[in-house]
Amino acid sequence: MALHANVVIVSGIRRYEGTAAALAASTFEGIPAGSTFLETDTGVIYVLDKALALQPKYEQVKIAAGTAIVGKVGIDQTTDGTTNKVQARNATADNFQVNANLQVGDADNAVGNPAFVQLTDSNVEETIGEDIPDKAVLIGAEDASGDLQAAQIDANGNIYINPAPLDEDTDKIDVAKMSKGGMAVVHSAITGTATSTEQSADGFNSLLIEVELDAAHNWTFKLQGSMISGGTFKDWYELANTGVMTAMSYQCNASRGFVFKGIPDYYKIVATEDEDGATVTVRCQPLNL
Repeated sequence: MALHANVVIVSGIRRYEGTAAALAASTFEGIPAGSTFLETDTGVIYVLDKALALQPKYEQVKIAAGTAIVGKVGIDQTTDGTTNKVQARNATADNFQVNANLQVGDADNAVGNPAFVQLTDSNVEETIGEDIPDKAVLIGAEDASGDLQAAQIDANGNIYINPAPLDEDTDKIDVAKMSKGGMAVVHSAITGTATSTEQSADGFNSLLIEVELDAAHNWTFKLQGSMISGGTFKDWYELANTGVMTAMSYQCNASRGFVFKGIPDYYKIVATEDEDGATVTVRCQPLNL
């Protein structure tokens, strides 16, 4: 050991032990500052300061069951049933992940502790609020392979297990209420005849077309289509009111909006300059009519 010249050894520094009551009744004249005192009945260690007063240095802390612990906590549950509840507050898919084998709970759990309810033949068509507790997590019944099946709740609150697929005789889709597709700029400020790139209208049966001309010169806009992506695009026809098949095309010399009905899944717009002198932009949006 090598001490600095200004560091001196103080003789008489020792460790003292006694009960809290014994230390409280003691005086410390003649005992060097820095000496330590252990309360044997509490586990608290004190250091004697220069004013001959005891100052706490170390204290044994016992954490009671249920004490909140801040920080990262791991649970190693080797005995089933010793951990009765784990809560995760403000959890998201990005900061919380659970890998566990969820077991079916009691349908009669207390309020605030909703059960995992496994549906069986006895409650296939139960109405929520009767035998199934509020906020319960529904799990379908097991099939012959032991896999859980889907559960469905209808508009009246009835529960069904493993519902049948859609049936054209009983199920209908109102395509008129389906949303429009995305808008695409198929031609941007062109000044001569051009054919657009392939566009998708998959799931839609009509096409809104908006054309903008900056001058009063005739242009013709024609739809070409294909049933497959990357296929051969050809002129697309519709049945006119006269009963004659007519190409889907429209000529104008001013900005307009119009609709083509009965379109294929993939289309292109051919913009033909009939008269020189105008710049044209064309926007398209598929929809169902």
